[in-house]
Amino acid sequence: YKGLTECWIDNGFQRLPGGVTSNTPARIRMTTLYFVSQSIGGRVVCTDNLSESYIGYSTRWGDNIGDFAPLANYTASEVVAIGEALGLPYDLTHKTPSDGLCGLTDEDRFGFTYEQLDTLIRTGKCDSEKVAELIREKFKANLFKHITLPQPYSFQKIYGWG
Repeated sequence: YKGLTECWIDNGFQRLPGGVTSNTPARIRMTTLYFVSQSIGGRVVCTDNLSESYIGYSTRWGDNIGDFAPLANYTASEVVAIGEALGLPYDLTHKTPSDGLCGLTDEDRFGFTYEQLDTLIRTGKCDSEKVAELIREKFKANLFKHITLPQPYSFQKIYGWG
C-alpha cells in the first residue's frame, strides 16, 4: 500500500482521491484472504451486516465481498443478539465496532449510533430527525453499491443454453 501511494505522488499527483486511503487497505486485505482461501481450498465469509450495508459502510471489492454472507439480513444489534444466543464470549460480541484502519470507532465515523441506525432500519423511526436525515443521505449516496454488475450478454444468449 505504501508503495502505491508513493508511486501516485512520484508521478505528479498532489493528493490521493477521497476514499483511497481507507478503501485500498480493505481491498488488499480481501486479496490476501482470497489468496489464503484458494491455497487451502477454503471459502471467504463476507461479514457485512444489514446496518453497514444500508449506509454503505463497506468497500466495494473489499470487505463487502465473499463467497457467502450469513449476516447480510441482520442489523448490527441483531448480530450481537445472535452471538449472545450462541454463547460467544462477551468481549467478542460487545467489542466496540471499528474498521481497524483509521483509529476511529464506527459510530464516531457515522455521526450516529448503531442503535439509532438499527431502529430506523427496522421501524422507520429515529429519536432525532437530524440523525434520520443523515442516515437517509448515506443510504441514497451508496445505492450504487447494491446494483448488480452490468453484463451485456447472459451465458444463455452467448452459448444458447436454456
